[in-house]
Amino acid sequence: MEVLWLQWSADQARLLPCLHSICAGCLASQRNSIDGSLLCSRCHHACTAATLGHLQVDYLASDYLAVQKLKDCKATPSCDECGDDEDEATHRCAECLLFLCGLHQQAHRKTKNTKGHTLVSMADLRSKPAAAAATQGAAAPLDLAAARNPMPCGVHKKEVELYCKTCRKCVCRDCVIVDHRTHEYGFIDDAYHTEDILQHTDKARKSAAKMEAVLRNVKATQGQLVGNFHAASDAIKNTADRLKKQVDKRARELCQSVDTLYQAKAVILEKQEGQLKELSDALEFSSDFAMFTKTHGSKSQCLTLKSSVDARLQSLIDASERKTAIPHDDGSLSVQFDLDGVQREIRAVGHVASSATASQSQVILPERCSIGAPILVRIQLADFFSQLTANVPELRCWAVGPRGTTQSISKLTGHEKGEQT
Repeated sequence: MEVLWLQWSADQARLLPCLHSICAGCLASQRNSIDGSLLCSRCHHACTAATLGHLQVDYLASDYLAVQKLKDCKATPSCDECGDDEDEATHRCAECLLFLCGLHQQAHRKTKNTKGHTLVSMADLRSKPAAAAATQGAAAPLDLAAARNPMPCGVHKKEVELYCKTCRKCVCRDCVIVDHRTHEYGFIDDAYHTEDILQHTDKARKSAAKMEAVLRNVKATQGQLVGNFHAASDAIKNTADRLKKQVDKRARELCQSVDTLYQAKAVILEKQEGQLKELSDALEFSSDFAMFTKTHGSKSQCLTLKSSVDARLQSLIDASERKTAIPHDDGSLSVQFDLDGVQREIRAVGHVASSATASQSQVILPERCSIGAPILVRIQLADFFSQLTANVPELRCWAVGPRGTTQSISKLTGHEKGEQT
């Protein structure tokens, strides 16, 4: 049994719709300051302010804690009204659910608001557990019968004896006379045997078993998803490494091709350079020789060497004319890349896919809409992540009126997708 309170106050325990209990202190501190609602701290069930205003007193939890208090305390529990916690309790009030010492139980009997309350002695509280221990063994634990007391009416503070079938609540005799006179009611013992307290238990347990099976499947799917995630991530990394190696290999091949072409072109130009340099030097030397002979030689020497000089110069001139006037190679050398093709190939390398993707996009609207009231529109996009074609981080939604007019109703950000209307 799960009981949710920080500071236990037995007469303030209330039962939430989710069947968890809460004390008044926690009920006040945990409520939403704006709308007065509350989220159960155990199961996060939402309770509206209207629901919280009609919570039942959780007497069962009170009895449970009383049993725990008797069980946990080796000695008799101390009085809940004494500030010093030194006096032992002699009685327990069935209505206030407080342990009282002798002095405070006497005051309880005389006080106007509590003199009609039922006080149970500690000996009577322990008598049923003692009997259980005698029959079941000395180690038999205390049960709720040890602290179960007559449940008081919330209106008249009297013991409830009747059950109103119309209101489905336990009432006292005064309640029947005042508020339930025309209702269908009977004694609690009779109603207990006719009302099926556990009518939904079997169905709920079957539903719980189905939920457990679904939960196991979900957990298994989560494990499978984690495994697929790591496998996909590793595959992407391995593929990227392979692509990088192929790119590096292609880069080395291109560099080798560039170097080979460069060496071939360089040899041609170097050979042409050597030939032209040799011819140029020969022309310069032969011309200088002719000028030197003309300047420093005698007439007979000039005439004797003229035929040799003329033959040499003419042969060099003829050789120079046979040489091309342009370089044997234009020196062109470049690399051409098909980047668009590379990008297409890269995009075609892989796609993220899931077999559970919806077949088509859906817009789910509430069944009823009121003018001027906010509504929640849920949009399911088909194959959203595997069809990314644009890097537009927004999703626009439009409302179409009865006359065909359109109006932007929201703008959702954070989605890499083009505009959807």
